[in-house]
Amino acid sequence: MSKISILMADDDLDDQYLVRRAIEDINIGHEFQTVNNGSQLLDRLLQKGLYSDAKLFRPDCILLDLNMPLVDGFHALDKIKSHDSISNIPVFVLSTSRSERDRLRSLELGAMDFYLKPAQYA
Repeated sequence: MSKISILMADDDLDDQYLVRRAIEDINIGHEFQTVNNGSQLLDRLLQKGLYSDAKLFRPDCILLDLNMPLVDGFHALDKIKSHDSISNIPVFVLSTSRSERDRLRSLELGAMDFYLKPAQYA
């Protein structure tokens, strides 16, 4: 069985750590990579910028924060879903936003689902 590859875009290192820990705890056999903003996410997926020499990485899914510097999650999601080579990658939004408007906009842009980030990991 091959490993599940997950790419998380979130500027909060604590959130990155908590998600990594949760995934490790369920022991699904995975490869977990992180980027710190939407710009890095797009560069990683399209092998541009800092990632121009990196090995091609097509994750099985993307975990996406909405509120990030440089390129926010909405813009990154829109770019992903409009780019033929990466549009089929499932994107799941993880956000602190409780706004129904943010949830609906995420789904309209092509997110598979929208989840609230927990305040703590138990």
